[in-house]
This record gives sequence, C-alpha cells and structure tokens, in this order.
Amino acid sequence: MKTPCENHHAVIMAGGRGERFWPLSRERRPKQLIRLIGKRSLLEATVERLRGVVPRGHIWIITNRQQAPAIRALLPGIPDRQIIAEPEGRDSAGAVLLGAAFIGHQDPRAVIAFIPADQYVGDKPAYRAALRKAFEEASKADCVVTLGQKPDYPHTGYGYIESGQLLGKNKIVSVHRVRQFREKPDLATAKRMVRTGDFFWNLGIFVWSVQTIKKGFQNSRPHALAWRKAIHRPAAFLGGDFKKLPKISIDYAVMEKMRNIMVVAGRFGWDDIGSWNALFEHLKADASGNILRGPVVSVDSSNCLALAGRTTVALLGVQGLVIVQTPDAVLVCDRAKGQEIKRIVALLPTRLR
Repeated sequence: MKTPCENHHAVIMAGGRGERFWPLSRERRPKQLIRLIGKRSLLEATVERLRGVVPRGHIWIITNRQQAPAIRALLPGIPDRQIIAEPEGRDSAGAVLLGAAFIGHQDPRAVIAFIPADQYVGDKPAYRAALRKAFEEASKADCVVTLGQKPDYPHTGYGYIESGQLLGKNKIVSVHRVRQFREKPDLATAKRMVRTGDFFWNLGIFVWSVQTIKKGFQNSRPHALAWRKAIHRPAAFLGGDFKKLPKISIDYAVMEKMRNIMVVAGRFGWDDIGSWNALFEHLKADASGNILRGPVVSVDSSNCLALAGRTTVALLGVQGLVIVQTPDAVLVCDRAKGQEIKRIVALLPTRLR
C-alpha cells in the first residue's frame, strides 16, 4: 500500500436522504448508513477505499444534524471535529465551500477530493489509482479533476462527461480535457454517446486545490463574500452565515465558469446505487432471478427482491416485484417503478420518513 501524501484530504458528502431505499432508509439513517451490499455500509466502504490515498486523519465528513450522531457511532476512527453537521442543507456548493474552508484554514496547500458517500466501487485498486492520478494532476496545475467511468451500456440515469484532448494514459486510466458535462440523456442519445467512445459516466467526484477552489468561489457572486468569511473563521461561519448561502449545486455555482477541467477515466465497477433495482447487479440471485433475504418463501415467482424482517414473507406466482419489510412498514413495488419511491415517501407521516 502506497503512503498517502500529507497534503491530500478528502471530504465525504454524506447528507443525502436516500428516499429511494425506503422503508429501510430513513431521514435519520439514509442509504449510506445501511448495509445494502456486503458487510459494510456504503459510507464505511467509501472511507475504506481512501486507504493508501488519503491519510486517515485527513478524512472529513459533511452531513446534517439529524445524521451526525449515527455517523459518529459508525465511524469512531474519524475525530468528532472532522464530522461537520450542516444546520440546513445548501446543496453541493455549500458542502464544497464548507469543507474547503475548514481544511484550508489549517492547510492552505491542501488538495481535496470531494466524494459522495453512497456509491459502490467493485475494483478498489483501479479506483485508488484513479484518485492518485487525480491528486497528482490537481497538485500540478490550477485545475479541477473529476473521475469518469467508461460506460458499460447506455445508462439513462447517469450524467455524462464529454471528453476532449487526450493528455495521457496508462494500463488503468486515461486523462482527458473535459469538453462539457451532459445531463441525464434519453436512451437514443445515450446510445450515441456510448458509440462515440468520447463519453464517460460522471461519478460526481472532484479533486482540486484550496487555491483553485478559492478562485472558483471568487467568480461566483453569491459565494465570494461567504468564502472570505468562512476561510478565516470556519466554525463561526458554520454557526452563522452558512444558512444564508443559496441552495445550488457546485456545477451551476462554479463548474460552469471553470475553464481548466480534466477527467481521469477508467473502469472501476462503479454504480451510484440509485434504487432497489440496482441491487440486482451486485447481489447473488437464485435460479429464478430472485434475491431473497431473511425468512422468505418463494413459489413460482421470479425476478423479485424480497427483504424480510422478523416475520415471514411469502411469494406466490409473482414477477418483478420489490418487497421490503421493516418493523413499522412494508413496501411492495414494481421493479420498474423503483426510481419513483419518493412519491410514496412524500405522502407518509413524519414518523415514517
């Protein structure tokens, strides 16, 4: 395992609600805090993947006040001062500004990776190699480096990165200039993108130095003054003016104005685990295509996901369903409707969300 560079830091953004994984996922314990794949939660796995790339003491978590206690319990190795609880969510621009301010206040030379907490990565060595390359590029120049996955098929649920000039490559990754970011496409457009070979799935991971982040926010009128306040007194800013920030993504606040953006691309076995349906890609199914966990009985049923709690769930003659049982709720959903579960959550009483 390589020794990580002492000015490398990582901010894991762990404030999402994970509504698509209701009823197992709740506001106080969203999907990144539960075990969906393997023995670790998605957040624990995200921290583990940084081993050898970022010093353990340089890992920061940005979350919200509701989830902070559970995260502290889940990650006892992360100092409490490095688990930052936002009083109110201000989207990814707020999280980036906050993380960069806390880190930059103590290490002005820092290079920081901002990483979502709720992703799955199958090839950890390739992922670590890509992150190291991203840190290397971000340390050399005034640039932003993002990570891209070579698409396995024309996915319509992911954003894409259109690559430009090839800057270098090795056996694991290639480095390109970014021509533009593209929103989630329709199927026909996604097929055209994949055929060209110039597009990568957007992992939502950005690596850049504190100085580059500073320049980015200085060109963003709502955030320029906030940055000056935050970098000098980050804790006071968190408790005060942070709530005044506009709720906007880092893409719209800063990235659209940046000119020097690169992408480190490769195949990492990456998935953003966006719905129950995604588990069919990662969990072993039986001969009928069913994924069954807990006390489940299945007869003449196929392509179902059934997660039972303390009582038995019985399937008879059904196909393509998601059934999830918890002590206080049961979800029965068509697999094709997995992305729409938040419609149900919006109708629930607060105690069930």
